[in-house]
Order: sequence, then C-alpha cells, then structure tokens
Amino acid sequence: MAHSRLRSRALQPALSMAASAAASSGAAAKPAATAAEHAGAAAAAVADSELLRSLCVPDPEYTLGGIHGDTEPSHPSVAMHLIRQLIPGQDLTRTAVPPWYLEPRSLLERFADIMMHPEMLLAAEGGKDAEARILGVAAWYLSGWHYRTTGVKKPTNPIIGETMGTFWVHEDGSRSTYLAEQVCHRPPISAMHVRNVTHGIEANAAIHTRSKFSAPQTAQSILEGGCSLQFHNHGEEYFVTFPTANALGLLFGTLRMELSGDVRIACAKTGLAVELSFHIAPFFGGADSKNRVTGALKRGDEKLGDIAGQWDSIVMLTRGGAAAPEVVMDLSKHTVAPKMVLPLGLQGPWESRRLWAPMFEAMNARPTVDWDAVTRLKNQMEEDQRRLPCHSHGHGQLTMGWAAKLFKPATVHDPVTSTDVPIWTLDEERLGLTRTDEVNAVALSRNTHDIRGGEPGPIPTGKAAEGLVSSAHAPAAVVAAAAAKAAKAAPAAAAAAAKPAPAPTAATTRPAPAAASKASKPADGKAAESGAGEATAPSAAAPQGDKPATDK
Repeated sequence: MAHSRLRSRALQPALSMAASAAASSGAAAKPAATAAEHAGAAAAAVADSELLRSLCVPDPEYTLGGIHGDTEPSHPSVAMHLIRQLIPGQDLTRTAVPPWYLEPRSLLERFADIMMHPEMLLAAEGGKDAEARILGVAAWYLSGWHYRTTGVKKPTNPIIGETMGTFWVHEDGSRSTYLAEQVCHRPPISAMHVRNVTHGIEANAAIHTRSKFSAPQTAQSILEGGCSLQFHNHGEEYFVTFPTANALGLLFGTLRMELSGDVRIACAKTGLAVELSFHIAPFFGGADSKNRVTGALKRGDEKLGDIAGQWDSIVMLTRGGAAAPEVVMDLSKHTVAPKMVLPLGLQGPWESRRLWAPMFEAMNARPTVDWDAVTRLKNQMEEDQRRLPCHSHGHGQLTMGWAAKLFKPATVHDPVTSTDVPIWTLDEERLGLTRTDEVNAVALSRNTHDIRGGEPGPIPTGKAAEGLVSSAHAPAAVVAAAAAKAAKAAPAAAAAAAKPAPAPTAATTRPAPAAASKASKPADGKAAESGAGEATAPSAAAPQGDKPATDK
C-alpha cells in the first residue's frame, strides 16, 4: 500500500462519479465496484493520510517567530527602485516589487502565523464565561502579528491554486489544523480554514490583499475581508476583521514595518465586542509608542473597559472603578509553537514551500544573493501563470473561470454593521467531510490537483522515508536528491502488489521529484474538456537559476 497510488478522501466524490458514468454507459466490462471495494479504497485513503501525517516534522527552532541570527544581504536601493515607479495613491498590485524586498515565504504561510500560539485559542474556548472567551479571542488574535524578519519584507504573492497545510499537536493530545488555498488571482484572495475537533473550534476566513503607495513614503498592504470563528460547544460565532500592514521609511530614515487601522471582534449571540486600534509610532516617538494598540470591551453601546498595550508584548484591560488592570495578553509567558510540515520532497506540486523552493533557495544564499537569478525565477513563475486559461483575456473578459479545489464562497454576518461579508469556507460536501471530522490538512494540501495536471508521487516507507524526513530542512537540491534516491530504492515487490484504484481518475500519478531536473511533465496529464492547457509546477529540485518547469 505504501507505493500504491495515493487516494485522498478529497477525491472520493470524483471517483464515485467516474464509476457511475462508466457503469451507465456500458464502457466498463466488469460489474460496478462492490460496497466492500469502496470501503477498502476509503480505508486505504485514510491509512495513507495518516501515514503522511506521521512523516511530518516540526519547523526548526531557529525559524520560530522569525529567522534568528540571519544577516541582511546587500542589495540595490529600495528607494531608487520605487521612485522610478510610484506616485501617491498608486495601486501596488501591478507594480513590480524588488526581489530583495520579498520574504522567502508565501503569503499563505504568513497567514498561518495567526497560530503561532495555538494554545491561546484553546484557552479562549475554555473561558469561564462569555467575557473571558471574547477577551481570550482578542489575546489569541493579537498574538499572531509579531513574526519578525531580517529587515522589512513582504511575503511572496501566492499563485492561483497554491495550497498550504500544517498542524500543531497540543499537550492534551488534540491537534489544530491550518489549511489555505489561493482561490482568486484578480482580486487576490486567500482562503483559510482552522479546526480543532476536540475543542469544537472552527474558523473560516478570506483575505483580499490590496496594496497601495501612500505619501510621503509608505507602502500599505490592506487586508480586506473577514473571518468567522466558531466555538461549537458554546454556540458562539465571532466575526473578525484585519489591520493594515505599513512599510514606512521607503525613501529616507529607518525602514520599518508597523500595523495600523481599526479592527473588531464581535459575537452576535452574546452582544459582546472588542474594538481595537493599531497605531503607527510618531516620527520622534519613544519605545513605548511602537506597536501600540488601544481599544475597548463593549456590550452593545456600553463600554465595559479600556484596552491598551503593545501587540508584540503585553496588553491590559482596565475596567471602571478601583478594579486593578487585568492582563489580556502577555507574550512573555508563551513560546511560539512549531508547525508540523511535510518534508519538501514529499510535498505536492502546488504546495507553497515546494512550489517556490528554487526561488526561496536563491534568496537564502549567503553571504551574497544573486538578485538577477532571483528575479529570473520570479518572472518565470509569473509568466507560467499568465498562460493559464483563467488568466487569458478575450475582448477584456476572462475566457475561463477558476474552480477552487478546497473552498467555496460563503458569507459571514457582521453584527456591528448588520451586513453579510463575503468569505470562503471549507467545501466539506465536496471533500466528504462533516463538522465533527478532523481535517488532515497536510494530506488535503498535498493531494489536490487541478487542470494543470500533476499529482504527488507515492509515499515512501522505511529507510526511504527516513532519508526524506532527516533532510526535511536541507536545501532544496539536497531534498530532491534524497527523494530521487528514495524512489529508486522502492522495492519492486511493493509496487507490483499495489492494488489499483476502484475507478479511473483524471490524471495519472506524478513521479517523485528528480534531482537537477530542468523540466518535468505530468506522466499522462490531460487537458480539461474546455481545451485548457497545462503547466506543471516547478520541481523542488530545480537548480538555482533554472526556470520552473512548464508545459509549452
């Protein structure tokens, strides 16, 4: 089974439809699969998913909360690059960002930082009353913004169809999962799902990232959209909004990143709300003015207390009267929890880390970075995406839409403004899940594929798997070499004994990534019925400076 074709639960509806169509048309010579065969296939899919989860490794300590001990490589002037391109108020979504201003992480992974302290979300759900729970939600929310980079950096914009899956293991044995997908390109929309079945926690969110240049020398990343956070054991749903990220000092002074704007956390059932304002430090302000947040705890129009502090350290609540201030959040009492992730060589072709591995490896070169090579890799990736059918234009109109793989459009009610805000939620029906099912985010992220073709390779076991896990955080070329060696060492007997899938699928298995490959194609990928072309994902093995693989 280890070398059989991976059957994700996410693909079971498609398999069932294919089997039904074949039976009704008489194309299949054999009788329809029995219930026992379907049950066996489902069991195999679950077993494979569990095997994937067992192969996950924690992020290394030096990356938790930001890369520690790194030095900023030399690069050209950001100011001169921007002066040549920007005017106040200009939309930055179509402006080329210099590669030295990019962080070697995708925005989908950046949004996972909201779970740097997942135990705080569990503590919020376990609050003794409604006020304790909403203040706990505020503490968890504020704890998700302190990730630090060397210098001011902007995460890489995800490509359409890109996915990210990870999870955290808690002291009580429960797991919190994070699954994300880039569901739209214009406008750029990222969909996210967080779940902890044991504690009855579920969150669905969509963020439309809109960027602009603001005079005199600030670039803003405005996070529009909303989040629905549900505590099922209490019947509570919280509506949450997001701040604006500002890169200040682009032209002179010290380049720095700060948050600004008003956000709210509101619960319709309890009538409680936490209103927060993020403040930009004045030019001549002291240390106490940096990363400042103020706000209030309210029930309807009644203010129950004032909130003040710094969102990267400690935040307090002061109620009326002589009551002593209460601690809302104190990050000194918490450590960043490591994400559990698949080794690079085991990830699917459209997962964030593997997809961008060649460019990120070039960006992480030390002591110097070949920025021309980084630019070539970035441009090639963008050009590959422009050739997708959903990016083709005919008389100013899109000729083909994009079908999200894991999420579907929905709305969440904002109790403060009494409006319905569009978001995206996990498509449980399509994925064969219910609210009480644990989401295996790493399996769903790895195994989904789309009209571009390409699927992940077989799951190695034994020493082959050990080689991949031991090199989980090695450079991409090392990981790819280990993956190629693991595939070559796979016992032929196991492959011969592998059972076939119960029904045909849309594309055949994609081989494991091979070392130093300059291009790769799906084994037998077929275009969509609409005649859409394909473009395979860049291999994690692509040498620094090579172009990502693509079907011409």
